[in-house]
Amino acid sequence: MGLEDYKELVGSCASICTIVQMLSGTLVCKDIYQKGSSRGFDPMPFLGGVAICILILRYGLIVGDPAMISVNVFGLLTNAIYMAVYYSYSPDRKDTLTLTGKAAAVV
Repeated sequence: MGLEDYKELVGSCASICTIVQMLSGTLVCKDIYQKGSSRGFDPMPFLGGVAICILILRYGLIVGDPAMISVNVFGLLTNAIYMAVYYSYSPDRKDTLTLTGKAAAVV
């Protein structure tokens, strides 16, 4: 019995753990909503999440890994929602758009 027998199990566990970790932004969004402003919160975790998910999604498409693709599509959607919440409560929308443009340029 080699390690190859555990590939699917390890992949499923890694996918579940990654998806749960990606949901951690909901707590930040809840705090932003309750405060009524995103002042004092950094948008970089959300922008970084979007950028990293796009890059890893592209890699997953290249190597044809369905688990990597599904996890990063989920991550891209959740981080885009988090960023939309951040932006809608942002008092400095111009600065937020500037950071978003920089992240898009990197990707």
